[in-house]
Amino acid sequence: MKKQLELIEEYLYYGRKQRKLDEKTICAYRIDLKQFSEFNGQEELVMSREAIRKYILHLHDVYKQKTVKRKIASLKAFYSYLEEEEIIEDSPMRKVRTEFREEKVLPRTIPYSTLETLLSYMYSLKLQTKNTESRTKLLNRDIAVVETLFATGIRISELCNLPQKNIDLEQGIFCIKGKGNKERYLQIGTVQVIKQLQEYNNQWKDELSQTEFFFLNRYGERYSEQSARRIEKSYEYIGGGSD
Repeated sequence: MKKQLELIEEYLYYGRKQRKLDEKTICAYRIDLKQFSEFNGQEELVMSREAIRKYILHLHDVYKQKTVKRKIASLKAFYSYLEEEEIIEDSPMRKVRTEFREEKVLPRTIPYSTLETLLSYMYSLKLQTKNTESRTKLLNRDIAVVETLFATGIRISELCNLPQKNIDLEQGIFCIKGKGNKERYLQIGTVQVIKQLQEYNNQWKDELSQTEFFFLNRYGERYSEQSARRIEKSYEYIGGGSD
């Protein structure tokens, strides 16, 4: 049988050519599968359920549940491919139990309950007929900002520095660069959030074409951390439309 890294590359090639997966998705799969390979430290394909269980326990110790779920999904897809191609008889993932406690993703600077209330108020404003075009545009931007914080739990600084090239709105995948340029991938699984981000992207396409950043202020410049932190007070006191 071929070495594990060779099988991983063949699987990624299959995903790119046969399943027509985009490069960001392929990149996420590569990171997940090579991390698994490096953890086990062996060249041969890992078929031991015990080794896989140890790896999953390690993931729980290091990552949030959303990231753990994605990395496990990458493993399941890889072994399913090997099974379908008759490279292995049975996937070792079949009898590996993966249990998760339900958890709420909490943004680091704005409380969960505040974001929930704020989103409800923002969507009610969006339904008002008296909104001007410019106010609606800013409102959609602000909803996109809050939805992103709510759905991903990323830091405000990470949101404000998020480049357009690191977002795949079709797949709902964000590539976030943290401290030390360490990358992590986040999947947004809520259709409503993705639609809101696409609406913002379409409304601001002229401004977005002039910069690398995804979230912008009314002047087409990078959205600031200060503006993001003021967003709650903006809607409390003026009824919509931050900087």
